[in-house]
Amino acid sequence: MKSHFCLLSLVALLCTGQLQAQVTADPATPADNGRIDLRSMIDSMTPTPVPPAQQTLGQTDPAILPSLPVLERSAAEVDPDQAAAADVAFYPALSDLGAGVIRLSGEFAEANLVIDVPVVTDVQELRIAYRTSINVLPELSSVTVLLNGREIAQFSPRSFEGFATVQLPMENLIEGQNQLMVQISQSHRIFCGPEASFDIWTEIDLRQSGISVAAQTGIPDQAALRRALIAQLATGEPVYVVAAQPPTQDELAELSLRLGGLTPQLTPKVVVQNPFAPAPTNAGLSRIAIIDRAGPDFQIRRARDGALVLVMRSLSDTDVLDSFLPRPDPITGPVRFVPGSDVTLAQMGLPPVAMRGRYGRSDLNFLLPPDWLLLASQSAEIGLIYDYAEGLPETALMLLKVNDTTVRLLPLFGQGGEEIPVLQVSFPARLLSPGINALTVETIIPGEPPDMPCPRIEGELLRVSDQTTLRIPASPSMQFPDLGAQLLRLAPENIAAVTRDTRENVATSVADALHVLFRPLAETATTGSLAITSVFHADAVPLEQLGLTRQMVETMLVPAAMMTESDTVAENRSLGARVIGFVGNTITAISGLARPRDPALADWVDGRHGDALLLMPDLQDRDVLWLVVAQGADPERVAAAVTAGRISATGPSGQLSILTHDGTWQSWMSPAQGPELLEPLSIANVRTVAGNYASWSPLGYATLMGALLILSVIVALLFVVRNRGSRKR
Repeated sequence: MKSHFCLLSLVALLCTGQLQAQVTADPATPADNGRIDLRSMIDSMTPTPVPPAQQTLGQTDPAILPSLPVLERSAAEVDPDQAAAADVAFYPALSDLGAGVIRLSGEFAEANLVIDVPVVTDVQELRIAYRTSINVLPELSSVTVLLNGREIAQFSPRSFEGFATVQLPMENLIEGQNQLMVQISQSHRIFCGPEASFDIWTEIDLRQSGISVAAQTGIPDQAALRRALIAQLATGEPVYVVAAQPPTQDELAELSLRLGGLTPQLTPKVVVQNPFAPAPTNAGLSRIAIIDRAGPDFQIRRARDGALVLVMRSLSDTDVLDSFLPRPDPITGPVRFVPGSDVTLAQMGLPPVAMRGRYGRSDLNFLLPPDWLLLASQSAEIGLIYDYAEGLPETALMLLKVNDTTVRLLPLFGQGGEEIPVLQVSFPARLLSPGINALTVETIIPGEPPDMPCPRIEGELLRVSDQTTLRIPASPSMQFPDLGAQLLRLAPENIAAVTRDTRENVATSVADALHVLFRPLAETATTGSLAITSVFHADAVPLEQLGLTRQMVETMLVPAAMMTESDTVAENRSLGARVIGFVGNTITAISGLARPRDPALADWVDGRHGDALLLMPDLQDRDVLWLVVAQGADPERVAAAVTAGRISATGPSGQLSILTHDGTWQSWMSPAQGPELLEPLSIANVRTVAGNYASWSPLGYATLMGALLILSVIVALLFVVRNRGSRKR
């Protein structure tokens, strides 16, 4: 019995030793077993060696300064295929056309992608991912790829169901930024013409287009960190901030602003994570760790998973970030036009217009002074220099537009391939407005025949030279109240949500997004403020000065999902109600003759719905703007619309603008608010000033002239009667 007991004890001891050895040899304990693996923290105490020539600010000799550990969590076991994939990092491409999936429509389109390469020899793959509309005819279509100006691939688009990945040659890659130009030439299977142009497209998924490199590639320096942060944002994943003590909201806003400067076309997302929480499924290419302990201000470290980690003592020390994550610079807005002389497009910095599709549209934006105003019969002029291809159908047209109003319709037939003399195109100057304006060139070239694929035409179908001139007459210094002008002068630090309680999540989210997206305009003084609130807190807005009520605001900002068609009750109205309505319509028509501008606000808002309301409630304090956001609206969409609208000819203006559900701005100006003269009245400007007032209120101007006429007649009669009476004596 004693011998059996000894044998069992020996077996148990051996099993325990073997189990303990297995646990010790296991390099990765699962994260969900409730235990915290600190070995990675201990292992990371030794910094990654950096050659002295490559050391930058924040990378010091570990023998001199103590190092900061990288916060890591244990990861679950993975199979060999997943382990091999973890050794490869993917750097997505960027494009100024947007983020995510970009669409190239029409017979010809192109996209310029930017790829940042850390080490050329470590690049394992260069690829793009695309898919094509089923309407595209592959035999007459092609995708051409140029790398740094040299053609590296050409193929027919045949991926109609999902995104297909095409591997590209890598011989022309260089270290640093590379320009990857993707040119699309496509034809409709059946039809030809402007309508068919909208049915043919090719999409590129930027998140699947780019380069694959070794996860441990390059030296962990500031350039590598910027590259990894940009790639992390391009994937659509957030940048994780690992901190035991969560940073403040202001610190996170400042970090988001600086990250937004890396990728202006993307909205960065920052997620705070506790160091003892389970590791995210996709840890990404870079992250930030906050460790409050003695040591250097920051270090750039390589984690075990290949990610670059910025280790800091605190996010409040923004001076540390200035060297590699500076605040974004002011943006360059539309070119400024000085009225009173002929200026070419080239002198304004605008490019020539080239059209290669059956339908094309190009907007040339420019900025007029905020105190420029002409409402009378003055004319502006375009000195148009253009030419077009031979063989276009007789019904081909070019439309020349000013602020989306067609000022000339030109045929593109009869002089194809010839040099056309300069064409002087006059248009009313009142079509222009202070601030942003747009000169638009639009082409409509039908198919011949329209029910067959288009014949291939190499080269440009239409070209408008950059020597085309534009002349706009000068005006006296006059203006209308305009919130669009205030948006141009708004600084992002003056944007704030009025409250931060639980019911104001939408307003707070919009304010946070605007802090990242909004940029001051270069060479523009920043003044004013923008207060943001939700429709639930509309009482904070001084609506009564505009004649608005909270009920009117709530009706306009009803969510799109809750909108229902109004009941038609016109047939059931009484005779008295119809008479009152007729009288009201008559008065409205007469007032429209007096002031041919927008109707009364109560009539204008009727039937309009949207996601946000931008208004200038107090004309005595025009620097204060308010943005009321509908509950359930997409904060990033609203912020992007406000940011883009201020430098667009179709952006918000007047005293009130509504952002409709389809993303367009509709603006209202009070018919009672006349133009304001900002300079002394003189003999030189009296005629133009009188013309502006006469055009603003024709009936009022006629009434004034009639009153002056009657007064002059009375004075003349009194003079005649008095002189006649003296002669009778």
